[in-house]
Amino acid sequence: MKKIVLSLLVFGVTTGVFAQERRNALYGELAGASNGVGVNFESRFSKTSPFGWRAGLAWGYGESDFAFGDSESLRAYTVPLGVNWLIGKGRSKFELGAGVSLGLYNLHRKSYDYQLIGYVEASDGTKIPYYEGVPHTDKSNKFGYFLFGDIGYRHVSRKGFLFRAGISPSFNFDDSHGVSKVFFFPYLGFGYSF
Repeated sequence: MKKIVLSLLVFGVTTGVFAQERRNALYGELAGASNGVGVNFESRFSKTSPFGWRAGLAWGYGESDFAFGDSESLRAYTVPLGVNWLIGKGRSKFELGAGVSLGLYNLHRKSYDYQLIGYVEASDGTKIPYYEGVPHTDKSNKFGYFLFGDIGYRHVSRKGFLFRAGISPSFNFDDSHGVSKVFFFPYLGFGYSF
């Protein structure tokens, strides 16, 4: 009888512990693998596994100004895919992850072609050439990728609120589709685990 009661007690405690484990998560991410702002779904490989996977949709934007009025803007529509490992017990864990971000990068480059319009006479009689810039816009779409890692902290509250923060190193294979980024890029995530 004691064995049956003890078995039921152990079964009840272990199922209570496993019921508290949250297998899935949905969270927003700033920077990191999302390259701007993104939404990710994540799941553990099993209910008690420290290993999981993630997939998301992200959007990024960047703008640069150059000399003589030239400028460039980049829009990135990406899909970050990765695996991760949560280390630790309790609600706060250390996370390690790796993956690839695949996407479409839309580049708009605006430059000016300067043409001689005429001359302006200076007060000393010298002629100064007068140029006018004619705007020229190039647009291109390119498939690109970068590989990323996640090294950070994760906390899941009792009610399921999820918080992530860390750094995301990135690199590529220096081929024609590799996207260059800052090597260490921070990330911040908020969401819900269920």
